[in-house]
Amino acid sequence: MTKETMIWQTLSMIIAGMVRNKTVPKTKQEFEEKCVKGAQSILGYSKKDILHVLDMYDVTGFAEEIRKLYQK
Repeated sequence: MTKETMIWQTLSMIIAGMVRNKTVPKTKQEFEEKCVKGAQSILGYSKKDILHVLDMYDVTGFAEEIRKLYQK
């Protein structure tokens, strides 16, 4: 598994949790900070590596699917 894949999977789970729990931050900066902090607490990668994946890969598609499952 590549570093990018591990980061992507972790970010996807973090974002899905935020969506499900309705705790998505109000601003992009707060969102990025919360994602990076959460990912760093699980993975040993740098903020730069995590932000790269957050900016370059679709990490919200998983959260959208989870949201649809639980939407009333």
